[in-house]
Amino acid sequence: MVLKARHLLCILSALDGASISDFLSSLLESPSLAKHPVVERFKLEVPSVLQLLYNCPGTCTSMVESSHKFMTQKYADEVTCLVSKANGWHFNAQHTSAEQLQAFSLMDMAQQLMIQAPLLWDLLGNLLQADPLLKCHCTKEHGWVPSQETTATSLDDRPDTDDEENYWTQLGDSESPDLQGSHGAAQTTPNSSKR
Repeated sequence: MVLKARHLLCILSALDGASISDFLSSLLESPSLAKHPVVERFKLEVPSVLQLLYNCPGTCTSMVESSHKFMTQKYADEVTCLVSKANGWHFNAQHTSAEQLQAFSLMDMAQQLMIQAPLLWDLLGNLLQADPLLKCHCTKEHGWVPSQETTATSLDDRPDTDDEENYWTQLGDSESPDLQGSHGAAQTTPNSSKR
C-alpha cells in the first residue's frame, strides 16, 4: 500500500522531532508492543525493507556499506570460533598417529563447518557457484537440471576449467596452442609447465 503525502506528513509530525531510527528502535524494543500486529508484520517484512533501501538511490550506498561491515564481522566471528583450539580442529603433524589420519573425514569436517558457521558456509557455497558456466557444467556432470539462468549462457564461450583436455579435444586439436608456435615448434609459456 502506498501512502499519500498528507498521511506521510501526519506520521512525520507525530514523531515530534524524533528520527525514524528512534521510532523504529523504540517500536522494536517496547515490550508492550512486541506482539502488536503491525510490529509482527514489520519483522516479517525486513527483507522487503532492505530491498527498498537498496533500490533507493539515496540509501543504496549506505545500506550496502553497512550490510557489508555487519556481515564481515559476522564471518570473522564464525572464523574465530572455528579456529579456536577448543573447537578441536588444530592439527600437529609431528604428533599425529596413522589412526588419526585414517579417522579423518572431510565430510565430517564439512558437516561441522555447516553447523558451526552457517553464514560462512553459505558464503563459501555462493562464491564457489558464482560462475554460471561452471555451475551449469557441474549440474550436467551430476545429473541435476540446470536453472534457466545457466542454460541461457553457452558453454562454448570459454574452455571448461575442470576438464581442459576435453576442451582441446572438442576443438579437434590434440595439443593446446600454447605448446606450439606458429610453425609447429614447441614453445615455453607459463601455462605449459603446469601440464
